[in-house]
Amino acid sequence: MVLSVFQFFVQVVVCNCVEELHENVEKSQLTADLGGEIPYCHQEWLQQRVVSKVKILLRNYFLYQSKSKLVFSNVL
Repeated sequence: MVLSVFQFFVQVVVCNCVEELHENVEKSQLTADLGGEIPYCHQEWLQQRVVSKVKILLRNYFLYQSKSKLVFSNVL
């Protein structure tokens, strides 16, 4: 029996100011509010998130409906 062992090491850096953050994280990976280059609007993010969840729920609902009709039509 072969056992695989995975070890992950995570370095944690506590930054006391934005300047220290920029020393550890590239600006291309930060949002604009932290002095980075990524635009971010929380309202837009929420709207996209809600729309994607509604699409998933609707797809699952209609998928369930179509499967249940098949089951009931076989019974009748």
